[in-house]
Amino acid sequence: MTTQRSRCNYFREGGAACNKRQPGSGCAAIGGINRGHAILGVSERCISAYPGDFAQALVALEASVAILGPAGERTLPFEQLHLGPDRPHIETALQPGELITEFRIPVGAWTRRSTYVKVRDRDSYQFGLATATIHSSCSRRSLGGTDRS
Repeated sequence: MTTQRSRCNYFREGGAACNKRQPGSGCAAIGGINRGHAILGVSERCISAYPGDFAQALVALEASVAILGPAGERTLPFEQLHLGPDRPHIETALQPGELITEFRIPVGAWTRRSTYVKVRDRDSYQFGLATATIHSSCSRRSLGGTDRS
């Protein structure tokens, strides 16, 4: 399975302690210098940030994920798909052999009046340093680039 992995330099370079790469080895990023690390939703085990842009919007819009695997189909709230930092080597709730088949976004007023803001160094493909999704009622919001979403 190919997945989009953490953008943490300590994880990618391979020479430093990284609980995501080798459980129990530590997190060199905690004492390191890198403005791309998470500041919310972290633990003493990992401070890497979620590596994408779309999760924040799907969480704020209360989306769900349809998953198909050897045991059949199941549905999961999107906010439960990506796991927290307590066990950083396990990134998603997908089981071996499972595949995401669709994202389901419920119809509602908030799906018509929502906004997504992305702050980044370049106006191109670059990941956001900070992102936010807020829908019109302001009762649901999601941050990215700053947390593990």
